[in-house]
Amino acid sequence: MNGRVCDFHSARRSVYRLRAAIVDAHGSGPGRECLPACGDGPVAAFSALLAAATVCYSAVGPYPRHGMVTGPRRGSWPCQEASIMKTVAQLLRTKGHEVLSVSPELSVFEALKVMAEKNVGALLVLEGERLVGVFSERDYARKVILKGKASKEIPVREIMSTHVLYVRPQQTVEDCMALMTDKRVRHLPVMEEERLVGVISIGDVVKAIIAEQEFMIEQLQNYITGR
Repeated sequence: MNGRVCDFHSARRSVYRLRAAIVDAHGSGPGRECLPACGDGPVAAFSALLAAATVCYSAVGPYPRHGMVTGPRRGSWPCQEASIMKTVAQLLRTKGHEVLSVSPELSVFEALKVMAEKNVGALLVLEGERLVGVFSERDYARKVILKGKASKEIPVREIMSTHVLYVRPQQTVEDCMALMTDKRVRHLPVMEEERLVGVISIGDVVKAIIAEQEFMIEQLQNYITGR
């Protein structure tokens, strides 16, 4: 086995182990043992996963070997002309543009009922069509329970987070990952000009990254084997 193929298989194993680490980050499983090397929790594992994929990509080079013909023919590099990193707009086309929201005047108790019914960890707070905040489980735990307040008596406006981080449709999943990791948030509204067009969660980002790495591995395998 030559050095290029050996490097590729080594990098591929790293990608699979890190993929398992993301899935098993909060439990025990085959990927848990590699977490100390890449941080604690699934968000910290993203950067290591992408780094491993970059090594995997560079192991065979971004372009076909000299003399190869690009395109669908045997020996071509299929992802040379395709964009590997998915954009927010592409992600929303897959998951949909539905936004779960509440009014700032709704009681915290009623907002929690909506979150439980929809099985989500956060709700956007809209005043008309204007985004004015985000209400999350973290807001409830820190600003209601720990202060001994009653959720039925407090409006969402009093405890929602008003400093809202957001992304644009043209930004990449990697941009979202970096922002979520740096600011420690789990949900990002998507704004086009001043209009709310969707929301993405940390779960959406995990799925997109895993899908991208699986695609990259498949292309590398096809390139090396000449399919």
